[in-house]
Amino acid sequence: MFNRAAGTDIVLVPYAGNAGVVNALLRGDVEMAIDSIPTSGPLIREGTVRAIAVAGTHRSPSLPQVPTVAESGLPGYEAIFWNGLFAPAGTPPEIVNRLSAEVDKALRQPSLNDHMRAAGAEPAGGPPEVLARRLASDVETWGRVIREARIRNE
Repeated sequence: MFNRAAGTDIVLVPYAGNAGVVNALLRGDVEMAIDSIPTSGPLIREGTVRAIAVAGTHRSPSLPQVPTVAESGLPGYEAIFWNGLFAPAGTPPEIVNRLSAEVDKALRQPSLNDHMRAAGAEPAGGPPEVLARRLASDVETWGRVIREARIRNE
């Protein structure tokens, strides 16, 4: 997605997780990495790595000095990491709604909310339909990227 938007040909080096890519960056095995703020934020704040841009639609509250990719010259670019809570298919709607309400309640607790924000996460919450729309949007976006780039599962 970034290569297409920027007109670059950066080689993708797949890693099993954030720790592997961060370690490769610190060792100098790779020249750049796309990573999450909760993982790389502490390294950015201590000056071990330099943040070039955040891939969300707005600047991160935990790194307000770092511009977005869109601000840096690629309008409309968004590629964010997010987490969601899922239940098995067929879970009764009243259970799903109750779980969602309890998660929202927890996310409004100052201690959890402050802890998440300090780590670089942006708690969102909301009704199940919000997560469903986010998931559908990402499936469409990344499905298009996969098809256009002819990415195959090998």
